[in-house]
Amino acid sequence: QQQHQHRLAQTRHLTLRELVARLPPIRDHLRTLAILADGVGTRNLRGGKLLAAILRHSLDGDTAHSHLVRSIAADCSVPWYKMLFKWITQGVLEDFHSEFFVREMQLDHR
Repeated sequence: QQQHQHRLAQTRHLTLRELVARLPPIRDHLRTLAILADGVGTRNLRGGKLLAAILRHSLDGDTAHSHLVRSIAADCSVPWYKMLFKWITQGVLEDFHSEFFVREMQLDHR
């Protein structure tokens, strides 16, 4: 039964009516990505500033929009959280862009 349905789905053509029914969610995702790119991408932000700008976009009242933006923010925040985890657990600060809220100081041992 399941194999038959799979074969049928592969050979079945997409009708114009089905295409029109499937397009709105795709259009909405593209609209969200365009809004995000226009609002964040044009400001040439990097690191934590970029992450903060993306998170601000997730505060939009549109649930579908904020869900997609939060998903993007979660993916973008992985390097930042890795840096934070390494600093907390190992005391190692690898802040290549000098954007972390902690600065490494060189001690003068006299």
